[in-house]
Amino acid sequence: MNEDLKTSELFTTGAYRILIAEDTPVQLKRLKFYLEKNNYYVRCACNGKEAFDELDKDVFDIVITDVQMPVMDGIELLEKIRGDERKKHLPVMIMTTMDTDEMSLNARFLGADDFVAKPFIPRELYFRIKNIVEKRKMERLVRLQLLALESSMDGVAILNHRGEFIYLNENQIKSLGFAGAREVLNSNWKRLVTDEEQMRLQNEIMPRFEHEGKWIGEMCFKRRDGQVYEQEVSLSKIDDKGQFVSVCRDISERKRAYREKEELQQKLSDTSRMSSVAGLAAGVSVKMDIALESIEQNVTQLESLARESNPDHTLGMGIVDKLDRDVELLVHVVDALRSYSKMGTGDANEKMDVHKVVLEITHLLASAYQAHDIHISSRLEASKMLIRGSSSYLAQVLVGIFERIRIIKRAGATLEIIVRSYCVGGSICLEIFDDQDLLKQVDDAYFTLSQALIEDIGGKLLCPQGESRVEIKFPLL
Repeated sequence: MNEDLKTSELFTTGAYRILIAEDTPVQLKRLKFYLEKNNYYVRCACNGKEAFDELDKDVFDIVITDVQMPVMDGIELLEKIRGDERKKHLPVMIMTTMDTDEMSLNARFLGADDFVAKPFIPRELYFRIKNIVEKRKMERLVRLQLLALESSMDGVAILNHRGEFIYLNENQIKSLGFAGAREVLNSNWKRLVTDEEQMRLQNEIMPRFEHEGKWIGEMCFKRRDGQVYEQEVSLSKIDDKGQFVSVCRDISERKRAYREKEELQQKLSDTSRMSSVAGLAAGVSVKMDIALESIEQNVTQLESLARESNPDHTLGMGIVDKLDRDVELLVHVVDALRSYSKMGTGDANEKMDVHKVVLEITHLLASAYQAHDIHISSRLEASKMLIRGSSSYLAQVLVGIFERIRIIKRAGATLEIIVRSYCVGGSICLEIFDDQDLLKQVDDAYFTLSQALIEDIGGKLLCPQGESRVEIKFPLL
């Protein structure tokens, strides 16, 4: 719908502007006299060609034409007007002495708006002109409004009292995922919203809309392919028959930007929390160091006493050996806590040894995970792997992946998580997988956040499709 409607053509005020095509001077003079007497603006032409040329020079509300004229008759003029894209909506009234039903039918068939026989009755002519012009102006206004609706960036729909679509603009059709209006017309809009929204429509939205006659809010719709998206919706009643207008604006991008902002804030919060945990780890490691020194001294004394009293006492020496192993385990935990406390707080420019971070995290979690029948093993290359990035971000991602596997693991089952490293060109690749393929079940939303964290420090996190593993790549220094 690309009609070229002039504003002056649509919103002319005051007297109607009338173009007369009549070759008989007496008839022309009489018609002009009565119309001007009724305060109409009148322009005259002696044949159809002159009349058509006048239409290019000025704007008129209606053309009144005789049939039989030289050069171009009234029927030819009518055909030319209807064949011109800019003029085809102009009302045309045929006036002739040939008062026959056949002539009237032919004129209407060719697109005439009315047919009046000569001699005309002035009062009847005035009413006919008014009815035709006002009807055409209303039609043009409706077309212009429809053009505005079709051009709108919002989705616009009109629904009947049963909630069935009786009109949708192009944007509304596209946003719902349909190819054309026929696919969705007469269908109920409730089938295009999620199950939760159907309950909300029934219990909240429609009762309020019926009471107030309008409603504005957000709703989740389903596209034809089942994809769910969010829209800002405005509902307004348009008549007492229950018909209403729905104006929808897709806010998926706005919501996505808002979620990204929240995720960024969460990342900052996590980084701050990691820093706090690191501080706590440093404090704990100092206190445990003191306790370990005391335990170690006591174990040494106990061992000396045991050997002096009865060197062959198997039970006593077994207790001493167990204490030795426990102390060694505590030493590992303290070392891991101390290393963890020294990790960065999110500085993407710090140098870090990837292997060192992996070992510290696996040692830190080893004891706690043993209680859940989970063993973490690392298969790392011997050489140092230095990169530039935040060790706290990498630690956060590793701990997050391990924790999600732990949560998914079935109670009572044993599980091994493996972290492997290898070099590819100028990059180091960390590969994480488990012996039960549980990584496949980890929510994609978590990996989206993890990818953002790794990308912040110059790396790349990949989850190969159909495989139960995660790859993290960094460029080596």
